[in-house]
Amino acid sequence: MADDQERGPEAAEGQPAAGSRPAGQAPDAAAGTAASGEVAGGRPAAAGSGGTAASRSGAGDGGAAGAGGTEGKPARPKVDPEKLAAAKAAAAKAAAAKAAAGRAAAAGAAGEPAGAAAGSARPAPARAGGHGAAAGREEPVTRRTFLHWALWGSALLWLGQFAGSFANYFWPRKVGFFGQKINIGPVANYPVGSVTKVDAGKFYLVHVEEGMIALYWRCTHLGCTVPWKPEERPDVGGCFCCPCHGSQFNKVGEKIGGPAPRPLDYFPIEIDAAGNVWVDTGRVQQRQAFSPDQLTRVS
Repeated sequence: MADDQERGPEAAEGQPAAGSRPAGQAPDAAAGTAASGEVAGGRPAAAGSGGTAASRSGAGDGGAAGAGGTEGKPARPKVDPEKLAAAKAAAAKAAAAKAAAGRAAAAGAAGEPAGAAAGSARPAPARAGGHGAAAGREEPVTRRTFLHWALWGSALLWLGQFAGSFANYFWPRKVGFFGQKINIGPVANYPVGSVTKVDAGKFYLVHVEEGMIALYWRCTHLGCTVPWKPEERPDVGGCFCCPCHGSQFNKVGEKIGGPAPRPLDYFPIEIDAAGNVWVDTGRVQQRQAFSPDQLTRVS
């Protein structure tokens, strides 16, 4: 007992008091240590304090060793899953907004409404003849489509030309022009001794005492138009004088001078029951000399 009392002060000098806590130890841990010293059945508090100190020294050594092992590599910070998910959602939202802005700019350059491009994030409503926004854009003309329409256009053009030719063939011709029968009016309009120029038929209607004759105004030499000149050749009552080469023809078309090989040609004349004179300019009559039977008698 005396030995214990003698050792007590020494132990007390080497160990801290039960109520005190070493530096760096939590209050709760110091309190727990003191309590365990008191409860240990008759063991001195110094012994408990010595065990606690030893455990503290071991823990300190282990902590120091752990700290020494991580000195070369920095500690990796912990990542909060909620913050990571929020960051990903914000990045996706920003990317979607940027894509929508790009589509809106492209739609404005192409002349499309900006609202359609801005709303392209939502499913576009289906349009007739296409799917979504793609139906609003005009598709380029393909080679197959071009050839298709070119073929049909050529066929329709050919049919139109054929129909026009068909209609022109069966359309009634105008009456009263050169190459057809021409009604130049009643006989009373052409008295005896008259020479009348008919431009529509390209002839002169000459009425002499023996009858009428329609002289083609084309010279039989080289085809020049011969005018009627009553002041020329008064010995024969005037002449059809060619201004080109000097051929001359009397009132009934008989050659009286110049290089012409034969008389002027003439057209047949008919007088209907009403007294109208018809000249058939489609039938040119050639002759080598004048004959009275070439005249059409007027009753």
